[in-house]
Amino acid sequence: MDETDGRALLLLNREWQRLQSVIDTRAAEAREYRDLHGKEETPGMCSGLMVKRVHSTKRGTTRIYTLDCKTLRGLRALERFAMKIFLEQHRQEAAECLPIVIEAVQDLPVSLTVRRGGGSPAGRPERAKRAA
Repeated sequence: MDETDGRALLLLNREWQRLQSVIDTRAAEAREYRDLHGKEETPGMCSGLMVKRVHSTKRGTTRIYTLDCKTLRGLRALERFAMKIFLEQHRQEAAECLPIVIEAVQDLPVSLTVRRGGGSPAGRPERAKRAA
């Protein structure tokens, strides 16, 4: 690995740790709220991935809880970029390991396919009853 790629990975790691610390801080604050009040503010707050926004209107304030997709996208982008740099540097090792990984995944007993809609109504009893 040359020096430039090493520095790039260090910078990516630093940014990843910064985003992870934001999540950890939110999770700690949510756990503190839960411990103080005996329940979570809303389900999922203790994960650190939920964000609360307070909107003021004429009728009062409204709390809106959403998943922090921007932080998750940022983490994923950093991880992909770091993996790309790593694989470029270790292309030969990756090429040797890839058939082993594919073979291991094919031997998994769990089906990884996701079925969406379609199919015959006989496969789903509630639809078969309605169709009859």
